[in-house]
Amino acid sequence: MNEHVNVKFNLTSEEKNALDAAIRADNRWDKEFRIKHGIDAGRRLFTQEIWMIVEMWNWNARDVIDRQLASKAPVTIDATPIIEPLNVEPPVANVEPPKAPPTPVAPSGDIAGQLAGVIGQIVASAVSPDAVRQIVDERIEKAFRDIPTVNFVVKGSDNVSRDVKGHKHPMFGDLLLAATSRMPTGFFPNILLAGPTGSGKSHAARQLADALGYTFYFTGAVSQDHQLFGYEDANGKYHTTPWREAFARPRSFFCWDEVDRSDPVPLLSANMPLANGYANFPDEMNVARHPDTIFLATANTWGYGPTSQFVGASQLDAAFLSRFAINLPWDYDVAFEAAVSGNEAFAQRVQAARRRAFAAQLQIILDVRIMQAGAGLIANGATSDKAAQMTYLGKLSDEHRKIVEGH
Repeated sequence: MNEHVNVKFNLTSEEKNALDAAIRADNRWDKEFRIKHGIDAGRRLFTQEIWMIVEMWNWNARDVIDRQLASKAPVTIDATPIIEPLNVEPPVANVEPPKAPPTPVAPSGDIAGQLAGVIGQIVASAVSPDAVRQIVDERIEKAFRDIPTVNFVVKGSDNVSRDVKGHKHPMFGDLLLAATSRMPTGFFPNILLAGPTGSGKSHAARQLADALGYTFYFTGAVSQDHQLFGYEDANGKYHTTPWREAFARPRSFFCWDEVDRSDPVPLLSANMPLANGYANFPDEMNVARHPDTIFLATANTWGYGPTSQFVGASQLDAAFLSRFAINLPWDYDVAFEAAVSGNEAFAQRVQAARRRAFAAQLQIILDVRIMQAGAGLIANGATSDKAAQMTYLGKLSDEHRKIVEGH
């Protein structure tokens, strides 16, 4: 069999769907993965989950995609051996590394080529762990600097053009497209972002509201309907809510954070307002939704119930979920994490640990919050090892520590 190195590359929607279909067609999907990890049968796989399965099953991702697209039907793929790729997660293209020295010299600015060179060095010769770590630090630091930046200039309904500030998630363009696409009803579609904790969902919502020049309102998980509609106290005074303020005011953006942690019953009271554009509030009846108001919800799941990681998630009513016609998966963005971490070197260390944890099927969360906590410790005099021990390593067994650290 021919050996190959499986290097991550940015998946198009078509390629992601092809891999998803091939995974579900394989008899190992239910027996070895879906049930074990508590994944709902109808939920779409996140990109990170797809890559984990591709590596676990020793697939050549490009071959699987090509065969799936050619057949237009689910196929079962014969596994071929894979050389374990470098434990980092930069957004790179699929490349074929050399099978023997010398290591190729990549053109300036060719991120994929640079990373292929690193992999070629490791595959072709015995390299000490310290040397590997140094190579990774140097090359990935440069790769992050060379990641192209896409700038968005948004012209709001007030005819003012605004730059979108800060790093943008790779899916931000799709989010912007959805939020500015008016439906035949006259409203903008309701949007649901689902992804792992710390993937930047709420941050993207705030970025979008700022870019549009909208007033930003938000609420968290809801357990009673008065958290949405407000209430009158014993003196007849009405107490308003962010939902009430956003519903009828022009240029309002409402972010419903952690919606899948809500009690599903009170959410049903939002069905008619979200779909038909009218709501009854204690202070006023038959209030019309403003046509410019944007409603966006964030979640760790697609609302189908708890998973092995997100055991506090609720199974939301299908009628409520149907009100959110735009569904965008929001995976980790390693460039964003590095940009906001406060310490890129420590961020890359945590990202590498996360990748090893996924490959070993360890159910642990390693997100940007850990990176930022570690950055603070290092800025206060701690070493990188000490910061790791006090953050993500502190809750792991000795065996799991060795796995995530690559020892």
